[in-house]
Amino acid sequence: MKSRLGSVLLEGVLAQGLVLLSLMLAWEICRRSVFEVSLQHAAFLAARASVLGEGRRKIEPQLETFLERAVGAAIARKITHQIRTNPLAVIVPGEAVLKYRFPAFIRFPIAGQWKHHFEMTKSCRFPISY
Repeated sequence: MKSRLGSVLLEGVLAQGLVLLSLMLAWEICRRSVFEVSLQHAAFLAARASVLGEGRRKIEPQLETFLERAVGAAIARKITHQIRTNPLAVIVPGEAVLKYRFPAFIRFPIAGQWKHHFEMTKSCRFPISY
């Protein structure tokens, strides 16, 4: 009777590779969804605060505090720094547009180039009643 140790070992390695790949994909989806929800809620907080008459200098520390609780201190600092320096990130009375560019956990090729960053834009318009 022949030994089947080689085929079992090969199947085990392939199965572990597929399991690892699926876990990495699930981790990326969860991480992206946390960023999406946190940035959307931060846009809502900024729009609401701007309607209530608070200036941008007062809104940014509130956003950083919220984001620290939502995604951690290091990532919150990166997000608020990008909000401060990005000219497309807008906080005006009644509307907030926040942008965040974050590194991809999994890098993959698209059209001959490697995709290694994602960018998300979240906006919120707060209804103003005069």
